[in-house]
Amino acid sequence: MSNEAYQKQVDSGRHAAVTVPLTPMEALPRRLPVFAMRGAVLFPTASAPLLVGRPETVKLIGAVGKGGLLLALTTRDPAQPGPIAPANLYSIGCLARIVVIEQQPDGSLMVVLQGIRRVRAGAIQQEADWLTSAPAEMADTVALPAHGPSDLLKLYRNAMPMPPTATVATWNDWLNRVEASPLSDQTWAIGGNLGDEFPEQQKLLEMTDASARVRLLADKLNHLPR
Repeated sequence: MSNEAYQKQVDSGRHAAVTVPLTPMEALPRRLPVFAMRGAVLFPTASAPLLVGRPETVKLIGAVGKGGLLLALTTRDPAQPGPIAPANLYSIGCLARIVVIEQQPDGSLMVVLQGIRRVRAGAIQQEADWLTSAPAEMADTVALPAHGPSDLLKLYRNAMPMPPTATVATWNDWLNRVEASPLSDQTWAIGGNLGDEFPEQQKLLEMTDASARVRLLADKLNHLPR
C-alpha cells in the first residue's frame, strides 16, 4: 500500500471514530481478548488507526468484530519477535472498542480502536489463539472536578499546530469535543496527542493523581519548541 493510500485509510478511520462518545459507560466483561500494541499506547478518549497483518491478530479482530470490545495493552519490548508473552505486557491498559475494520488487498486489516477507559489487566493467559485477561476497574486516587475552565486545553491550543492531515473544521471539532469532556478526560485526549515515546505515554497512563497529570502535561506544553 502506498503512503498516500495508507494515509487515506488512517484519515477515514479517524473520522469514523469521531462519532463514538468519548467515554461511554461500558460494563466490564468477565474476560476480554488482549490486543497487544507494539510501541504505542491507547488512551481513553483517543482513537488509534492500526494496520494489522499478523495472522493471529487478524484472526482475533475477525472473531471480535466491529463494535466489539478488547483490552489494549502495550508491549514492554516491541522488538520481541514471535507471539506476545504475558510477561512482555504492561498490566495497565485501555478498554477499547473496534470502530473500523477494513480489509486490505494483501489480507491485512485497517483497524481503528477507540479508547474507552483505563483498566488493569489481571490473570493474563493463553486461550485458544490469543491472550485473554480478567480486567478490573482503575480509578484515580486524586480526582479532578468533572467540569470547569481548562487552562490545560488553552495551553494545548496555543502550543500545538493543526495536524497536516486535518482541516480547520475537523481540528476545531476535535478541540470542541475535548473542551466539552470532563477535565480528567481532557488529560487523556491531550496526553495522547503530544507525540511522546511509548514509555512516557505508559507512565502517563499509569498516573492515578489526576492533578499531577495536569501539571506534567502543562510542563510539557510549556516547553514545546515554538
